[in-house]
Amino acid sequence: MKTKICTKCRQKLSGGEFYKDQTKKGGLSSHCRKCARLCKKLYREKNRTKLAQREKEYRKKNPAKVAQRQKEAYKKNREKIQRRHKEYYRENRDKILRKQKLTHNTEHGRKASRRLWIKRSYGLTLEAHQQIYLNQNGCCLICDDPISYSKIHTDHNHDTGEVRGLLCCHCNRMLGAAKDNPVILRRAIKYLKGKG
Repeated sequence: MKTKICTKCRQKLSGGEFYKDQTKKGGLSSHCRKCARLCKKLYREKNRTKLAQREKEYRKKNPAKVAQRQKEAYKKNREKIQRRHKEYYRENRDKILRKQKLTHNTEHGRKASRRLWIKRSYGLTLEAHQQIYLNQNGCCLICDDPISYSKIHTDHNHDTGEVRGLLCCHCNRMLGAAKDNPVILRRAIKYLKGKG
């Protein structure tokens, strides 16, 4: 295996200790992996505010992409994430329950919880979500029955994450039971019409 000298630590190392970089002669980066990681870490520490602002702007401009990226990462690491959450909960159960009790017993707390849930689940702000509700005149998009904002269900495309509309509990369950499949729903309509 070929060897290379790291331009940072000046050590002679095997090619496997360097990241691939097709722009460099020999197809390997000039810094070894260890030095490259250290440089990135130092850069992140030095430019923490700048990088956080850049990430915040990106998230604001690309909510759908961010939501999709988060969903893919969650699917890929689901078991690991769930295990970590369970461990954290087990270690901090009393603290979490105390905080939840305080938070959920206030109007502000309930609103904050809903805001976070909507942002995490659908990539929408609470204001955008409320605007959808107002555009639907406070009614379920399927049965057109009036429903309070606190009792609505957000229907979304499970593949893309895109919000389709706000539904009452019954209509949302109906779509879920039909597996969001129009063929099943058409058969159900045909069945109902036939049984008059």
